[in-house]
Amino acid sequence: MLLRKQWYQRRVRGYNFEVGADSNKTSLYEDAGSPPKGKRPKVQHDRPSNVQRCSICRKKVGLLGFDCRCGGLFCSAHRGDRDHDCPFDYKTLQRAQLAVDNPQIIAEKITKI
Repeated sequence: MLLRKQWYQRRVRGYNFEVGADSNKTSLYEDAGSPPKGKRPKVQHDRPSNVQRCSICRKKVGLLGFDCRCGGLFCSAHRGDRDHDCPFDYKTLQRAQLAVDNPQIIAEKITKI
């Protein structure tokens, strides 16, 4: 009978505890070689791989992040264009939008009677 500590060590190393025809195999690593001593196999964690962070201070922003037109994601402290030295040209964009929204109205010449 295995002690609890020995059982855990064998389980971590990948020993096969099934009873039957395959019970002669002692390790899952026989074909690929055993893992280095003292190191456990890598275990994948259930962490989100893409944590959203502010582009300036690297603070986690979660759902409250502000997307800028320059393509960055910023926290509430750095959301302004002057706060993060935004290279996007807002002035040209607004001038073009005003030209589209407010066309020049030129009246026809009136003939005098």
